[in-house]
Amino acid sequence: MINFEMLWKYQQTDAEVESLKKELDNTPERLKLKKLRRVLTEQTDRIKGFETGLRDKEAEIEAKSRELEDLLRSYDLEQEELNIMLDDEEATSAELAESRKAMEQLLDRINSLKKALSAGIEWTKRPRQTSRRPTPRAQSSSVITRPQRPSSIPRRWSISPSSKKRKGSWSLSRAT
Repeated sequence: MINFEMLWKYQQTDAEVESLKKELDNTPERLKLKKLRRVLTEQTDRIKGFETGLRDKEAEIEAKSRELEDLLRSYDLEQEELNIMLDDEEATSAELAESRKAMEQLLDRINSLKKALSAGIEWTKRPRQTSRRPTPRAQSSSVITRPQRPSSIPRRWSISPSSKKRKGSWSLSRAT
């Protein structure tokens, strides 16, 4: 019989502990803490996503920069080759036309690459839009600030703290 009584006391104590845990989890402070923790983790994840996106864009920009340097070197070589052909009397017009066409193609690729690079650089400078507004800081309830007078309220009215209503409320009264 003693074992059953001890078991019964243990189960009752365990049930009390569980009810206290539930009660603590549902306090306003705890709920606020959970909400703030969730917001913080969401923002941290968003920042990590921005960082990885930025690293990817930087790597892409570096690769395109190297490709642009190679294309510019190729263009310079093609330009030198064209100048040599122009000075050479034995160069045919077909060879000159082919060289000019190759230079035009290189210029087109260079221009498209420059556009892509400038777009990538602009992407890195652009501020990121967040899906949520930052949560405003909670003001202390002990500090009462006087609200600014809206332009729709004439000066002959005064704004004052209301003593009859709940704490922190304001009332309008006719100035004398």
